[in-house]
Amino acid sequence: MKTQTSKLSKVLAVVLMVVMLASVAMPIASAYEVDNYADEQISLQWLAPEATNIFPDVPNRPNWQNDPVSWAYRNNITSGVGGGRFNPSGRLSREMFATFLHRVAGTPSAAAANFPDQGSINGWATPAVNWASSIDVIGGFPDGTFGPQRSIQRQQIAAMLFRYAQHLNLDTTAPAGALAGFADSARVPGWATEGMRWAVHNGLITGMNGLLAPTNNATRAQTVAMLQRFVETFNIPTPGGGNVTNAVIIDHPDVLVTYHGTEMRNINRVNRQNIVFSVQNRSSTRLQLQGGVLAIDGVGLGRPAGGGRVEPNSTELIAFRTSYAVDAFPTMNPTTISGRLEVFRVPEGQSATRIVNQTFINVRVGEGTVPTPPTGTGAQIYNDEYVRVTFLRTELTGHNDRQNLVFFVENRTNATLTFQTNGAFAINGTGIGWGRGSDPVAAQSSGIVRFSWDPDTFPTMNPTTVSGGLSVIDFCRLLVPSNQIDSGLVRFTFSNVNVR
Repeated sequence: MKTQTSKLSKVLAVVLMVVMLASVAMPIASAYEVDNYADEQISLQWLAPEATNIFPDVPNRPNWQNDPVSWAYRNNITSGVGGGRFNPSGRLSREMFATFLHRVAGTPSAAAANFPDQGSINGWATPAVNWASSIDVIGGFPDGTFGPQRSIQRQQIAAMLFRYAQHLNLDTTAPAGALAGFADSARVPGWATEGMRWAVHNGLITGMNGLLAPTNNATRAQTVAMLQRFVETFNIPTPGGGNVTNAVIIDHPDVLVTYHGTEMRNINRVNRQNIVFSVQNRSSTRLQLQGGVLAIDGVGLGRPAGGGRVEPNSTELIAFRTSYAVDAFPTMNPTTISGRLEVFRVPEGQSATRIVNQTFINVRVGEGTVPTPPTGTGAQIYNDEYVRVTFLRTELTGHNDRQNLVFFVENRTNATLTFQTNGAFAINGTGIGWGRGSDPVAAQSSGIVRFSWDPDTFPTMNPTTVSGGLSVIDFCRLLVPSNQIDSGLVRFTFSNVNVR
């Protein structure tokens, strides 16, 4: 018996050794197949990875939420609710659904709608509601109102997608018994029955524990899942290219870098064109992103300035600006991006260590979007007929760790607007002086405005209150006489505004 046990142990040891050797020799599947011939020379072959999302409140593993949320982010349908979160179980308003569908359609323009409550529709949603109304995707309630802030129901989404499919001349037929397998099918009202049959027949709605739950408010995760199924079932092209992996630049155990978009930013009164990346730091150490020569749509832009650091377990937008003041980009809406990015680990008080040095060639990307402002947080700074200003966040940018206050601006005018500080700012009651920088926001659009301060000026990077003053400048002098331009279109101050 002892001899047999000894022989069995030897056999198991040999088997274990073979398995270990095989595991060492076998390459691990990843987003890229990398041949590292030298430190500065890396060739890559695309190997479609599993969808990965950047939101900490969405499980980063295959499940029914992960893939649709990743798809929606990569295709610029939504960038979350602020603070790096997606809020998958949160409710979705009717105006926000119209905005999601409008982005799927490529944001076409349309004449103004004429709902009695048109004035209560948020400015960022107005173009979407106008478009959806113009093609009869939305028709409002029996009293004629649209109800922009009311939660959207599952049956309403089915009806709206059905009407949009009709607008696209898609197949909208469905068998009469499509809803027969659901215990609550009788709860579907007549106006929604045809849309629900079609949605169920095509797998856009699969039910909840055997129920249709037609009058339940749709969650954000359920909504993007329905939109993804609609787009993929009927092969609808999207602005982001229709593939959740299109914008991934680096997928590393410590960091995920995705293309976010292009933007025009005014730096020291000079317009600069920027390429912006979203950087998710998956590690417990601060990381820094730097860029090599970049190209969009095959046109080289040279080595850019910019870059920035990302704190542990957080996500930031990092911008690289070209070495040319204006017109360096062949297009502000590129379809491909090439270049090289480096990621450094920067432990506190220690030397930086490079962990990624990656070349990427003709990675297909979609048009970027600016983050949406937070809602219901008391962060609104100013609101009038010309402009609405909302505080977004603080951030670190650039090689010198410039500290920034970041605002979201909705320009309601027909002129390009720029912004200047007109007084000293304060965070949590501590004065930080005047900020530098001014970002233009195009007519009838929304954008990000940053003001920067020297390193270590802020008492905290997570403020609870902010105070200061801003001047809104009519950049093209279309709205005020030229002799009044220096006084600004609007000047306002704000004191101890709660930014959380």
